Amino acid sequence: EACASRDNSRAWRVWATSDIHTDHATNFEWVQGLPNHGSCSALIVAGDVATSLDRIAETLRTLQRSFGEVCYCVGNHELWNYPTKTPDQASSDSAHKLVRIVELCERLGVHVTPARVGGCLVIPLFSWYKRTLFGEHLASKQNLTQTERYFDAACQWPPQAGGDPEDERLSTAPGIADFMLTLNAPAIEAAEAAKRNDPPDDIISFSHFVPLPQLYRGYAGLEKLMGCTELGEVVTKLAPRVHIFGHSHLRVDMTINGTRYVQRALGYPKERWGAGAPEGVPMLVHGRE
Repeated sequence: EACASRDNSRAWRVWATSDIHTDHATNFEWVQGLPNHGSCSALIVAGDVATSLDRIAETLRTLQRSFGEVCYCVGNHELWNYPTKTPDQASSDSAHKLVRIVELCERLGVHVTPARVGGCLVIPLFSWYKRTLFGEHLASKQNLTQTERYFDAACQWPPQAGGDPEDERLSTAPGIADFMLTLNAPAIEAAEAAKRNDPPDDIISFSHFVPLPQLYRGYAGLEKLMGCTELGEVVTKLAPRVHIFGHSHLRVDMTINGTRYVQRALGYPKERWGAGAPEGVPMLVHGRE
């Protein structure tokens, strides 16, 4: 399929997925088996591609062979920072690893900043979670269960990135989400300028974490680790036609105040009760089959 222009919006199709976890061999085989969707196609990947930098790069390159454009935001698994025997592969902490992933995407031509995809403006958002019940802030980490306290303990957070000075492995430190949200200032400014100067046909935003409490209907013991209300405020301000998210591995397709919220996670192999990908992943969110 030939695509004469990125602005040929009628020809473009945008697909979405999340949580493809290609550290699992079965999931990477699924990525390798995706068909070629043509040059007028784009895939939004709402985080949790893999943990290894090498596997992240390999996965994104593979996706680029199936889609004309790939748009991506970092999830929590990418920022796990295990020790390694090869210093050139090591990141000093999770904030450093985030920078390395963004630099990798820039080299590959994967969009991690707002991009025009046909007639759409696609806006990736940085995000994290707070130890909240989507609004009820838990000031003390003593309120956390053992599962919550050690969630994403493979990350390392310096104080400059909102980490707890007394516990660099505590990923529920509220400052981490605040730090991530500050990284969205250029994207929000670019989106507002685009809406004023060259309005897109559609706006599609995406984040890894859950932006609104009503979008999570999973295990209550993990709800403090799903997202934060400030992320929802950013999405509300952007007012996209569609917002894609991930993290909870739940199927979601819900319209709230004019925005369609979608999650189509591939998830872990064990969640699919057998080999193969669930039907409808990735999901078409713009254009026609």
